[in-house]
Amino acid sequence: MWVSYVSQMKGRPELRTKAAQMVLHYLMSQPSKVVQAWRQRVYYYSSATIFDAVCPRLKQWVEEGDGDRLRLFRKVFNREGLFPILGDAIASFIKMKSAPFPNALHSKESYDLVEAWQRAMIFIHMFRHVAKIPANKHWYNYGYEHYHTNVVLFRRYLRKDRAVTEQSPIYKKLPKNSSPSKRKRTPASDTTESVVSPVKTMIEIQSSSDDE
Repeated sequence: MWVSYVSQMKGRPELRTKAAQMVLHYLMSQPSKVVQAWRQRVYYYSSATIFDAVCPRLKQWVEEGDGDRLRLFRKVFNREGLFPILGDAIASFIKMKSAPFPNALHSKESYDLVEAWQRAMIFIHMFRHVAKIPANKHWYNYGYEHYHTNVVLFRRYLRKDRAVTEQSPIYKKLPKNSSPSKRKRTPASDTTESVVSPVKTMIEIQSSSDDE
């Protein structure tokens, strides 16, 4: 988490400043609260029960290959019919976990309101689930290799998101626009707290902890 924080701050503030050190101190002194906050954020994009329901075809596609298909999946290469299967798996996940993505499957218009980075988050956990790579280790066992893998998968998927989405049979069958009664929905960024200052978050959590 410290590596993630540092990379997002890009040197601002400097790591030796009081604000940066306060975040590091909180991460090390409040592991239970840190883990709880992390799991709450990941909850929107990860559910083993739902992955078991939406990934059978994707798993079958991987298993029927000669061992190379898992690499195609990891690289997000559109070979041997991957994109339609992957696009449907992601769309099915969004449909089943509807709370953070209200009305997303009502039309192409509403589905496109789901941010590409949110589908990328689903892809990361979906890949780890299919590949049987533990996705939610305790923070002190979550090494750099896990962080690095997630960053790489995130960037790769973002580059292919539009192509994956447009080749999904589920997406293709959706009407272009929602009916007027279905257009009103909470923006995805408001529902999932897409951008939050780590320093502000830590201060707020610390304040609530002190009040308790």
